[in-house]
Amino acid sequence: MKAQSWRQFLAPVWITMLAAAVGCGLGAQAPENGGQQLPFAENKPQVVAADTVIYVKLRRPVTAAAQTGQNFAAVLDEPLLVEGQTVAAQGAQVTGKVVAARESGRLHTAGYVRITLTSITLNGKSIAIQTNSAIAGGGSIKNRDFSFLRGGADTSLSRSFQATDSSSSSATGKKEAGFDTDQRIGFRLTQALNIS
Repeated sequence: MKAQSWRQFLAPVWITMLAAAVGCGLGAQAPENGGQQLPFAENKPQVVAADTVIYVKLRRPVTAAAQTGQNFAAVLDEPLLVEGQTVAAQGAQVTGKVVAARESGRLHTAGYVRITLTSITLNGKSIAIQTNSAIAGGGSIKNRDFSFLRGGADTSLSRSFQATDSSSSSATGKKEAGFDTDQRIGFRLTQALNIS
């Protein structure tokens, strides 16, 4: 009698313990990658390093007649890459602003316009950027017109200088300072660009 009562008491306890053990075994799964943690690469932000050169072409000319603070539209003239991967395709929209501008005077006052980039549109989202500035100038001194480009990303631009006879200039007798739509302009990032 006593042996049977012990069996009756222990049977439910064994069944409960067996069910718990089986349940724990079913819930535990071995990692598929052999226990190694995979890098969280999908949400890793991409960073375009400072000093990266961004080449653009303007959608419309920007001249010395522009107002300081005026925005202008441009497009990337070549893809923007990070570790060989394209983060911004050629033709991506870029926005810039006029930092300063002054029209040429009648005598010795040269006109100029200075511009910089302020944002780039990626996947429908505008991302702020900071770049150096490029300056274009021109004027008329002693019946000769001149123009120059300075700044930007190409050191060759800082030394470019062109002089022409005033007879070849416009009817106003002065060379208009500015950037044309067919002109390729390079800007250097002054701060890293984080793309998430």
